[in-house]
Amino acid sequence: MRFFLLIFMLAGIVGIADAQTAEKLVISVHMETDVTPSITGTIKGKQMQPIEGATVQINTPFGTAETTTNNNGVFVYELPSMPEENKFTVSIKAYKDGYQTSYANTSFFVNNTVQNGEPNEYGFKVVTATKLREDPTALKIIESIEQNKQKEAQMQKKLKEIEERQKMLAEQRELANIALLNDLQEWIDQFDPFKPRNVFAAFVSQIDATVQDIYWGQFNFTEAKTREGLLAMQQVLDSNGTAHDARKAFYEKAAIKQSDMHKVNNELNIKYGRNHTDPVD
Repeated sequence: MRFFLLIFMLAGIVGIADAQTAEKLVISVHMETDVTPSITGTIKGKQMQPIEGATVQINTPFGTAETTTNNNGVFVYELPSMPEENKFTVSIKAYKDGYQTSYANTSFFVNNTVQNGEPNEYGFKVVTATKLREDPTALKIIESIEQNKQKEAQMQKKLKEIEERQKMLAEQRELANIALLNDLQEWIDQFDPFKPRNVFAAFVSQIDATVQDIYWGQFNFTEAKTREGLLAMQQVLDSNGTAHDARKAFYEKAAIKQSDMHKVNNELNIKYGRNHTDPVD
């Protein structure tokens, strides 16, 4: 006598995308028994077409096994024996190149009773939807599953909201930095005659030509330090640092020690032949 177990599937099928553009795989699973109990199922595509050659990993209380689907999208895994528990979980993972990887976590609930008044080989009976409503244990399990689904949906919604807020803040920060740089550039262009180099050039032009190179050497040194400070400040801003941290980085890099200034002055005086005359400080 061939027995067919139509066992209630307690958990929903959940697909997890490996790539947003790939077609989803749809998994359906059931359990049947003749001489040997087995887990069977089908793998289909979005249009419910059979998917041939999909790899299927099946996790049961006996361990993990792997098989592939035939040309009808069907896979079969024979259990070593019937699990003793009234409820046991089967996890299915299906994947194939060009499709999203999908998962199914399914719990089978079986009553230890008889079918058609006679015990079958494993002592189980068919549990139909009508009988299910009369089974308080199964109803509690279903209620728990539905609650978990709702919690998962709420968690996913909350994570999405957080991700969107973070993205919005990053965009606003980037726009603010761009606006700040544009304002600074506009201010610099507007006051071009008053730029430090232009003002200093006007000042140096009135000094003895024999020492102008020394003055320009001093200016170039301080200007280089300023550029180092501006670069350090920009790096902090590019790393989403605060304005306070950016100013601090600028001061640390642009600061000139008195000993450094004396050293530069001595080198410039020597370079331009004033080491035996009055040096320019």
